[in-house]
Amino acid sequence: LDSPAMMIRSAVKEVSIRDLERSLNLRKMAILAESEILSVDIEPVSSRPVNAEWMVRWKESAEDVFNPELQILWARMLIREVSQPGRYTFALMTALHQLSLHDIDSIMVVAKYTFADFIYDARTSYFNTDFHKRIIEEMEDIGLLSATITNQTSLPSEAQSRYIRTLVCSDKALKVTAQNPMKQLVLPTIKLNRVARQLFELIQVDADLAYLFDLAKAIKSQGFDVALGDWLAITAQKGEFHKKIVL
Repeated sequence: LDSPAMMIRSAVKEVSIRDLERSLNLRKMAILAESEILSVDIEPVSSRPVNAEWMVRWKESAEDVFNPELQILWARMLIREVSQPGRYTFALMTALHQLSLHDIDSIMVVAKYTFADFIYDARTSYFNTDFHKRIIEEMEDIGLLSATITNQTSLPSEAQSRYIRTLVCSDKALKVTAQNPMKQLVLPTIKLNRVARQLFELIQVDADLAYLFDLAKAIKSQGFDVALGDWLAITAQKGEFHKKIVL
């Protein structure tokens, strides 16, 4: 049997190795954050300091994250919070810290379908598959959405002279138009909660074009004109629509 002294030395060695792993993790995320900063357009930086408690919580949580995909999200969260303090909640960090590798794979799929605060509920059409039913159930299980009740979401015009509404889904967008500015677009939707909105904001994936075509069909059935195009994000709130095809 090991002597007490040997057991203590072994425990100290294990703690030292664990501390080294955590330190290397944080340094890797610093490199990822630097790479992210260099690859995106410059955004306005707030003069307000980041909440000290938020930084401590981020460090304590991030140093135990070893999955590369999750590390990118933690690095992205850090630089955006530093840029605009108060943007991300403690609840988001808690949710991220509890995700499994399988959860991440499912979230990456769902991110292809998300708009600002909702998912178009295509369960009677495009989502009518066992795969999509399972993915939605998994999102419910981890508390990112509730699909029990379908919401009827009314989307008014963003302009006054005629109906114009741009629906942004990741790197793509649908531009919806009509001559009557008072016309209302109504869609069946699955609402995203606050944590889900913040989480999907961090994820960068290509939108599902088949899903957007299905949505465009539903919009056109209400008497609107629809164009599909690329969405070039300038800031978190602003971007440019580049039309590719009229549907």
